[in-house]
Amino acid sequence: MDWKALGYGLATFVASWILVAIVASTMAAAGIDAYGGKTIQVMGNLAPVVAGYVAAMKATRRRLVHGIVGGAIGVVPVMVFPMLFADTTYSMYAVLLILTCFALLAALGAVIANHFAKRRAA
Repeated sequence: MDWKALGYGLATFVASWILVAIVASTMAAAGIDAYGGKTIQVMGNLAPVVAGYVAAMKATRRRLVHGIVGGAIGVVPVMVFPMLFADTTYSMYAVLLILTCFALLAALGAVIANHFAKRRAA
């Protein structure tokens, strides 16, 4: 495993979620509805794609694996820990579903990065 690439993926994911939180709070303070919150949801779902892309591009080999893991590992500190330790009714199946969905989104970013890396090498 290339730990540096995974770290880049984690940092990108967390930075993306911080950016989404800043944009959401700014839009709420300004009174902008943003189509019922769909804009914020789309921005949050792009975070694992971007993180997977960054992790895959920073990896020296096995880009797809590093992109998937690096893009999906960021969901643990941002969403899973608060869901498990807060007073919520989420089950482990919900956590598994969220991890799976974010891993699939990170895989999309890793595939795109792998494609661009192969084109650059040729």
